Amino acid sequence: MKSRAIVIYGWGLLILMSLLLPSCDTSGSEGQSAYFIKYYGLEGNQEGVDMIVNDDGTFYLFGNSKLPGKNQQLYLLKADANGMMLWDEPKFFGGDVYANYARDIEKTSDGKLVMVATSERAVGDNDVLLIIADQEGNELNSVKRGYAGTNEDASTVTQISDGFIVTGSTTNVAVKPNPVANDQLDIFTFRYNTDLTTYAQVWNDAFGAGIHDAGVKTVQVNANLFYVFSYTDLKPPLQTTANYNFAVYPLNNFGVPVGATSYAGTSSVNERLTSVLTVPASLGGGFFLTGIATEVSGENRVYIAKMNKDLTLSGTDADFVYQKSFSSSLGALATLHATSAAAVTSGFFVLSNENSSGNQNFCLSKSTNEGEEIWKDPSRFIFGGAGADKIGAVAELPDGKIVMLGTFSIGDDAQEKMALIKVNKDGKFSD
Repeated sequence: MKSRAIVIYGWGLLILMSLLLPSCDTSGSEGQSAYFIKYYGLEGNQEGVDMIVNDDGTFYLFGNSKLPGKNQQLYLLKADANGMMLWDEPKFFGGDVYANYARDIEKTSDGKLVMVATSERAVGDNDVLLIIADQEGNELNSVKRGYAGTNEDASTVTQISDGFIVTGSTTNVAVKPNPVANDQLDIFTFRYNTDLTTYAQVWNDAFGAGIHDAGVKTVQVNANLFYVFSYTDLKPPLQTTANYNFAVYPLNNFGVPVGATSYAGTSSVNERLTSVLTVPASLGGGFFLTGIATEVSGENRVYIAKMNKDLTLSGTDADFVYQKSFSSSLGALATLHATSAAAVTSGFFVLSNENSSGNQNFCLSKSTNEGEEIWKDPSRFIFGGAGADKIGAVAELPDGKIVMLGTFSIGDDAQEKMALIKVNKDGKFSD
């Protein structure tokens, strides 16, 4: 594979770096020892989707691998604080008979890894694949679940007091009670016991009051209450027109919505939720919601909303500390995705895709705890090359450094490689 230049932009700084990625399973790197860009992969395409930052500074990196002549598999590796691989070989899950699509990885309370993916049952028929692995990436248990003939697309997995809940979206609109006319997509919350068997008690798998409802994450409040974070095209009571808005539903212990829905968004813009962060107590607790606001013109911006810890879910704005759109445009995007991480001192790092130069890149921004955008044009940071790059996850390390995971398109043949970027607390490659 030939080398090509990767262009990194940030605060007016332009850095040209040459990359030569061998066609074996290995990692390439650029940058100083403390700060770097690392690339991981084999032949074909490898994507970075989500990560876990361990207390010892190591990383679990989760994504996809599509080898030549094979269907896409799930791809997991472990790296040290300098981005060097700790396992001799990466781990693969899901098999290659049908395609698999990584969505989320979390660490359980007993130190295991739980991964969720969307997995084909047959072409055009997707199910949910849930996997438990040990800390060495060895699969301990797995289960595939869904409805025949429809698409179930997982978003996240959450450990709860007696098992797990996977949240996502289904085209099986007949499974929920009280179907709506012209329904196309509903929220599902699949509940599992700790051993990954289906929850044996009464639990409502799906719901959605709009024509198009997409589930993002479920959080357990107590034994009898869950919050489900999503977006919907149902018109909120306080808006004049129907379009996409963030939506938060309360569920009881039977999986049934109870009480009113809280919405974030505006009448003239489509706001799609993509990430939910539980805010640490040091920043006041609650929930930080991140997504993409798409204007009528096609322009996209980051949209954020902070919610209180204890929600009234009264259908008013009382549950929101703030909700607002970032001023900096992200341009026309092929991938509508944004995610966030809490900063140790104050505020939130927000990672999104961005296209201001004719191709899609990473965009790293920062807001205060009060929602004020402090890294914006021209001080936000753009990372990427000449191809279409896609974000995965962002995290802050205990020492204040920032790490980003995603996918870079590299080489003359534009192969996709998992990319791990580490910068200082100010978003730079040097102190």
